[in-house]
Amino acid sequence: MAISVLAYASAVPARAQTDQAKRDRKAAEIKAKIGKIGTGEKARVKVKLYDNTRYEGHLREVNETGFVVVTKEGASHNVNYSDVKSLGGRNLSTGAKIGIGIGIGAAATILTLLLIFASLED
Repeated sequence: MAISVLAYASAVPARAQTDQAKRDRKAAEIKAKIGKIGTGEKARVKVKLYDNTRYEGHLREVNETGFVVVTKEGASHNVNYSDVKSLGGRNLSTGAKIGIGIGIGAAATILTLLLIFASLED
């Protein structure tokens, strides 16, 4: 019995350290995602904190320890990276925007060429 109590007592701190390590890794991931989204009214995010608080709005400011979310009501909320449980954003990366632009340009060029060839055959 004494052995099982001793084993249980030593397991609790190990689990706490693992949970903290997971939260630290998650905070680093959140920080990287926020850095990619950027700031401004088009940098839309949905944030859920570990205490189940939720914010939806745009990023006004980003710093080393956290960021500021402005909701549609205009309220500003300072959020620490370590408090974020999940993050969703609706901002496309620059590469995605360039790819979409190239695709639209290619489709317009092909359509124009088809119309020109169709009018030459008549």
